[in-house]
Amino acid sequence: IICGFAIRDSVMKLSPSQYDNIYQYDLMAVFEEKDNDVIIRQLAHDSSIDDYLNLRTESVKLLNTDGESSSVQLMVVPNGSSIGDYIRMESLDGTIAHLDDGGVYITENATRILGLKTGDTISLQNLELEQGEAAVSGIVRNYLGNNVYMTQKLYELLFGAYEPNGVLAHLSDA
Repeated sequence: IICGFAIRDSVMKLSPSQYDNIYQYDLMAVFEEKDNDVIIRQLAHDSSIDDYLNLRTESVKLLNTDGESSSVQLMVVPNGSSIGDYIRMESLDGTIAHLDDGGVYITENATRILGLKTGDTISLQNLELEQGEAAVSGIVRNYLGNNVYMTQKLYELLFGAYEPNGVLAHLSDA
């Protein structure tokens, strides 16, 4: 029972940091690629949505050069867009990180688990078992879960066709 309360207390302390500081969006939806156009049309005409970012998200395996792996959530930001209004990508020194086409940004806990640092080469394996390598451009804060962030251009170099399957959105106050 004591362990249960300790876990609950830890998660309750981390949630505000994650959902008030890191995650700036009000809504995240993930759907099948084939439904993307219909959902985007609906969002564009929905008065309860202030703005949204149409992106790709999927579960991938992150591997270090020793073959150790961890399951992470990949978020792929479309060309010409920024994730900054939806997710605060803060480097460990407190500065805001910006995605570039030269590598990926990985959350701190995932780098700790796999012994990674900026400049290392990692492999990402998608659910179709396709694998691509990228450099670690930076490490960002995250309190719950493990994420990898990359640009559409880098995703296309690693895995081919980019098809959005999700949105991050801000809801209106009305």
